Amino acid sequence: MSESAPKLIEVHLAAEWRAYPYWLTRSDDTTSIDFPPSELEQKYGVSSSLLAEIEEWDDEFQAIWDPADPASAEFPSPEIERQWVDHGRKLAHRLAAELGPDVRVTYRHKKEVIQPGATTRERNDD
Repeated sequence: MSESAPKLIEVHLAAEWRAYPYWLTRSDDTTSIDFPPSELEQKYGVSSSLLAEIEEWDDEFQAIWDPADPASAEFPSPEIERQWVDHGRKLAHRLAAELGPDVRVTYRHKKEVIQPGATTRERNDD
């Protein structure tokens, strides 16, 4: 982690239309906003190889979106969607491992907890 970077509290991994799949909550701003992958690599030490895999996973989601007809966006089959969801979950587990145990990591819209991170008190103790 970069010495000058604000403390990372939570990363939520979720594909969203026309946005980065990383939603970060940091000690300097309690609002969760999407961040470019370079932020995670340069400031928090996430490997470029994992970020590239997450980008490929997100690209699969972005490819099904039709700006002319957003309601039609869906995967070719329920099985392909299930595989995509499972792959994203595995990527979230790998992201949690790279970020370390103090960072809360959640996945997708239901905010499935992958790693609970530090308690509120522990987050404020540094």
